[in-house]
Amino acid sequence: MLFRLVSYLNFLRYSTNQHDVHSPFVYNFVIKCLYSKPRESKKKLLDVALKTIKYFNFKSILIEKNESLKNELIKHYPKLSLGDRRSDLIYLQGPSLNDLSFMLFNKQIHNDTMLIVDDIHKNKENKRAWNTIIKLPEITVSINLFHCGVLFFRKEQMKEHFTIRI
Repeated sequence: MLFRLVSYLNFLRYSTNQHDVHSPFVYNFVIKCLYSKPRESKKKLLDVALKTIKYFNFKSILIEKNESLKNELIKHYPKLSLGDRRSDLIYLQGPSLNDLSFMLFNKQIHNDTMLIVDDIHKNKENKRAWNTIIKLPEITVSINLFHCGVLFFRKEQMKEHFTIRI
């Protein structure tokens, strides 16, 4: 509990809003998606997922270990396909280098895939794993939103990391 509080205070200290984002792709994602009104849900993770599916017009998702999130997304977007070999949106319960390596090896991730990683500030191990993952060469954009992290694999994008308040 204390770790999460200290982590949140550090997050607030180093986080920014759209004004410090110098990537057009990330700026548009923050302004037109994450900061868009109205909120889709009071739960931040669900709000991020719902807005992201709408913004990028995602067609397929892969969500394991979180049935309630999967059910909510299907309720709002019934035409989404689930568990495709190559998914547009992938949800990870926590930062796991093993899970990510498996997905990369099995080509479940394409250039426009977005990963939502839950609980990146839950404990020291998760924070350490998140910091390791964002250094991988396959990750071009990482966004720390405190409640979750977002990863992109866009080959045309320069490698950047952002810490954004939502």
